[in-house]
Amino acid sequence: MRKRFNITGLCIPFKHYMVNLSERLEEIRKIVDKGLYFSINHERQFGKTTILHALTRTLSALYLVVHLDFQILGSAQFI
Repeated sequence: MRKRFNITGLCIPFKHYMVNLSERLEEIRKIVDKGLYFSINHERQFGKTTILHALTRTLSALYLVVHLDFQILGSAQFI
């Protein structure tokens, strides 16, 4: 399968062209190792979901990673 440019949703390294995330993942891992909080925010289509999925793969060997998706919850669950 040839790689292609993905402009919607999660980028998968063996399927899509993407930047090397290793430096970003290492920076975030250092923050996590120190027990500090961090946030990831940017505009649409900037790789937030992709970096979080890569971070899950990176950290799951050392930490219990809990994945929450608030988009699947309706507003009724928060009342």
